[in-house]
Amino acid sequence: MGFVKGYDGKKRPILAIDYDGVIRQGKRFLSTNERLMPHCKWVIKKLFEKGCRLILWCGRRDLMPVKENLLRHDILQYFEEFNENVAEIRWWKTRKVYADYYIDDLNLGGFPGWIKVYGVVIQDKYFKKWGIK
Repeated sequence: MGFVKGYDGKKRPILAIDYDGVIRQGKRFLSTNERLMPHCKWVIKKLFEKGCRLILWCGRRDLMPVKENLLRHDILQYFEEFNENVAEIRWWKTRKVYADYYIDDLNLGGFPGWIKVYGVVIQDKYFKKWGIK
C-alpha cells in the first residue's frame, strides 16, 4: 500500500508503536514501571515533526491508563490513533492495523532501542523518496 496522504495532502509513513516494553520500560501489562524507555520522548517527537503518522498499537483493551501515562509524559498529542487505522486506510476488520513500520519489543531480536529505530526510519529509501528530511 505504501505511504498514504495525510490531512495535509502529503504522503507520510505510518508507524504502529507498541506500548509495553517499547514506550514504557515495564514490559508486561501488570508491571508498575511507568517510566519511558531511554530516548523515547525525543524520538517520538522528532518522527512526528518529520511527518510520520503515529498509531499506538497494543494488546490492551482499556487504553485509559496508557493515555494517562502518555499525557503525564507529554507525548499523547503525537499519536493520531489508538489501536485503529488512520482515517484514510481501508483495511480488513482485524486487530492488526496497517503501518509502514511496526515498532514492537517482540520482533526478532527484540526492541533495538529508540535511537536505532530513529536511524532505521530516517534512512529508509521510501522515507527519502517522498522528500522527508
